[in-house]
Amino acid sequence: MSAAKSGSGSGSNRRPDQHSGSRVGAPPQGGGRPSSSAGDRGARANGRSPVRSGGRGPNQPGGRGPGRGGGRGPSQPGRLPGRGPRRGPELSTIALGAVGVVVVAVVVIVAVVVTGGGKSSTTSTALPLRQPMPQSITDAVQSGWAPVANTVGVPPSSAVAAPTLAPPGAPLLKAPGSSKPAVAAVLAEFCPYCAAERWALVMALGQFGHFGHLNQTTSGATDVYPDTATFSFYPSPSYTSRYVDFSTTENTTNRIVNGSYQPLQTPPKWVAAVWQRYDNSSGYPFLDIGNRVLVKSPSYSPGVLAGLTVQQIAAKLKNPNDTVTKDIVGSANYLVASICSITHDQPSNVCSQPVVAKAAKAMGLK
Repeated sequence: MSAAKSGSGSGSNRRPDQHSGSRVGAPPQGGGRPSSSAGDRGARANGRSPVRSGGRGPNQPGGRGPGRGGGRGPSQPGRLPGRGPRRGPELSTIALGAVGVVVVAVVVIVAVVVTGGGKSSTTSTALPLRQPMPQSITDAVQSGWAPVANTVGVPPSSAVAAPTLAPPGAPLLKAPGSSKPAVAAVLAEFCPYCAAERWALVMALGQFGHFGHLNQTTSGATDVYPDTATFSFYPSPSYTSRYVDFSTTENTTNRIVNGSYQPLQTPPKWVAAVWQRYDNSSGYPFLDIGNRVLVKSPSYSPGVLAGLTVQQIAAKLKNPNDTVTKDIVGSANYLVASICSITHDQPSNVCSQPVVAKAAKAMGLK
């Protein structure tokens, strides 16, 4: 088991809307999921989820997070103002009304029988807050890198953003008491950009160790790119590695209570320190790979995952020509190269792959 796995559990007294500069507004209008057009994919780095608030999506500079009652409820038309004394119903109206009542009663009885008593026939497609991810999906993502990594190669910057190098001079990031370099992540379950990033992160880290039990969830239902299917690292990922430690914090949930996403985990002090140093604790996703490489903006557009289940996403990873594969594996290629830079290019069967050297060169690591 890696030395430092996750932030502390729930119970934080920090409210999601207390961060300076964060804003909770009305949900994006239009009801639809933004598309992943070429323009959207090229603009993906402009969007980021601010801390404990709704995130702005690519090509939606005005996109706002979940609202506090800004949405409209079911239509409840009122009566028009009267324009004279109210007249009583005529006999024909009473007769027709009686027939209508009988018809309505019959329809109600039939509906109750068909739907099984008083249960609603409307079903929700939303997942519970989180539920176990099938291990077959986790394993498919971890094993899916090697067969297609070199074919996908280094993706164009219009599709996938390369991570940035950390300022030089900082010591190698390590968890307290550990001798291994660390990868630290600060994410949020509501954040659609985090939802996309987790796919690449699980794939990349799977080349240096193994994930056991993980959970699955979706991004926020009222944010941009709503209900994006993804992993959740809460409460603590089961990750073992000879080469790196993995610390992850899911800072908030994807559920809104009283207008705010609810706090979930607080980063451990050593992770909070680098989050503050390199990103001013200002947004998600945030990845620090050994104090050498940083991810501080969306790697690719969550729009490519629109409407897909975890099973469908995992199945697509076998096809190197699929856009989903190009974006997830392309992002993972950068992450793998970044991790190789802090493990002395170990394991050799991973770090010696041609695409690793190409991605490292593209980032300026070599």
